[in-house]
Amino acid sequence: MSNDNQLPEFPEGSPDQQTGGGPSRSRGRNIRRTGMPEEERRARQRRRRQFRARFSLANEDKRQEETGDGKSDIDDSNTTQAAIEQESADEPILTEAEGIQERKPWETLVIGSLGENLSYIEEKNREIERQRYIVRYHQEHSPHQVAHNQKILDELIQERSEMEDDEENNMPQDKREEKIRIGERLDSLNWALDTCQCEGEEVNIRAAIQGYQSGEIAYSNHFTLIYGGHIVDVCPSYQSFCVDRQERLDRYIAKYGPGWLWQEPPLAGPGSEAVANKALCLNNNGSRHNYFFGSYTVNMRFAVDRGLVMRKTPRGFVKDRVGRRDAEVSCCFETLLDSGATLPNLSLDDLRHLNVDFKYYAAQGVTKIRTVSDIQERRLFEMRVSVCSKDGASLVGEGDQAVWPNEPRIVGGLVPVWINEDTSGPSSFKDRLSGMIPFESCYVGSAPTTKEMWLGEDRRDVLGARRMPSLLRYDTEKQLGLKYPEHFQRLRAEAKTPDQVIFIHNLDPAKGRGSTFIDADWPGVRGKSELAVLHREFDKASQRTITKAQERVVLEPRTGEQWEVAKETPGWREQFLGPKDFAKSDYTGVGEKKLFGHRFGRR
Repeated sequence: MSNDNQLPEFPEGSPDQQTGGGPSRSRGRNIRRTGMPEEERRARQRRRRQFRARFSLANEDKRQEETGDGKSDIDDSNTTQAAIEQESADEPILTEAEGIQERKPWETLVIGSLGENLSYIEEKNREIERQRYIVRYHQEHSPHQVAHNQKILDELIQERSEMEDDEENNMPQDKREEKIRIGERLDSLNWALDTCQCEGEEVNIRAAIQGYQSGEIAYSNHFTLIYGGHIVDVCPSYQSFCVDRQERLDRYIAKYGPGWLWQEPPLAGPGSEAVANKALCLNNNGSRHNYFFGSYTVNMRFAVDRGLVMRKTPRGFVKDRVGRRDAEVSCCFETLLDSGATLPNLSLDDLRHLNVDFKYYAAQGVTKIRTVSDIQERRLFEMRVSVCSKDGASLVGEGDQAVWPNEPRIVGGLVPVWINEDTSGPSSFKDRLSGMIPFESCYVGSAPTTKEMWLGEDRRDVLGARRMPSLLRYDTEKQLGLKYPEHFQRLRAEAKTPDQVIFIHNLDPAKGRGSTFIDADWPGVRGKSELAVLHREFDKASQRTITKAQERVVLEPRTGEQWEVAKETPGWREQFLGPKDFAKSDYTGVGEKKLFGHRFGRR
């Protein structure tokens, strides 16, 4: 089978190996791919031209100082300043009517990513725009949340006014990260060298260190291979040096003699570190530059409700116009989807979006958080945590689109959230862990090599020909797949939530010969399914096999015929309450209201 999707590999000594490829050539295309509004793109380009002009002026002044001349036939400062002003004048002035566009991607209720490759100034400007959108939204929909969100907006505006318009604040993120990531990589290599006990490994580590110091290993999206202390190849992806591993090693030993293979990961791009319709589609942010693996992020709504954890009136909370204290304040955050974390977590900076201040808001407990490297003490705050869409909307449909129409429109529930008090300043999704809420509260579906994960309220939300293709297989040493007729490929790509899902199971002959168990959703009706046991028997009169229903039951939560199933005791409750209080509680799952009513003073 031809491997049309495999990327070309750079030969040794090629220009791309020496320079690291073409990130600069693709910058314009990257800007266009982000869907950036035209006025924002122009403003970014104008700022960068002004920055380059000032930088050129500074270099010219430095050159004149070094030559001792100090003078020039042309006043460079005036010329450069004139160039800056001319470049600014060349930009078309947008009238108010011309500037009206659709909502920008970062104008959202979700506290998450603001975009890629931003300077500090661009990042702060977008953060202000997002917070303005949040304030406007709450002014219209939930006025009780306006005050503390306006306070956050005022703080952001103050922070922006204190930022200097200098080189550091105007430098795009990729340029800032180049120096940082190479420095961090050298720290890791030096640690590896200090703890190394293998001579074959040591020579490769020293070659890698020398490669970064000399520039032979470039800051790029490529893997660099080292063998026997020699930099031997640059590869576009992890798979590219898996498919021909034996032939590759044969070439290396023929040229360099015995040695071990070492790989330097790409330092550009999303990073090489490993970190602990109502359906929601999560996309893998990994790429061919990062072992084809990457993390998934999921948006979750965190809501603090003082009515669930206190009964007296504390200081420091926002009051509404009639003096009543609002019970719930909520905010959406972008988190790292992490099944290795028992509970979700937030950072200190995140708490201000929830109007939580340690001086006035009491924690609901404390716990030990065990990480890979140590054990940390952390406070617990009970919050309602639910999975939401990229726009902060609920995954639960309304009316006929809801599976459980009489239940709250959330996919989640009340859980303890631990706070990482070691983080300072603005946080990102890498500082927040989802915990098990997405896996425990949602239907989850994924398939090999699709780079997608589907979350939803109903099983039909995560299934389908498009979301769960058949006969897929993951392999890094070769590409496996089947060629489908073009019209079937098109139909599969267009398929969304299936109209009906049917599971058919032929029962064990020892438990019912000729019987079949069927679990099916009714076509076109959400929240209704049917269970049936069918029996096949041969009719001598008609000389045919007849299928008869032995048993049948229809399940439909919306009819009101609901039942509650006793829950097993979650392991965290005993840790949360403590062994003594847990032993006194006689918790069985059914008595949850009684248990928490006693703990929190409810009658």
